[in-house]
Amino acid sequence: MIVVFWKFKYSLGTSLYGQMGSTMLTINKPTVELAGKKLALSFAPATDADAETIASYLPQPDENDNIDPADIPDTLPGYLIHLN
Repeated sequence: MIVVFWKFKYSLGTSLYGQMGSTMLTINKPTVELAGKKLALSFAPATDADAETIASYLPQPDENDNIDPADIPDTLPGYLIHLN
């Protein structure tokens, strides 16, 4: 009999020229330990200046307070923003 185990694996690290750099966080858990639990990974701007930098890259709402998702940038300049 073959038993299959599922695992949740997530690694967060730096990259340099498309290559994996140093790993900052690794999670490797059997899914049975995570079943029924909410998982979240979030980051907050480290300073008000970082929050202002992020906001400067976001599109302004139109007259109906709507933002077209296509206008949201895919990337932000990581060298300008520090996160916690």
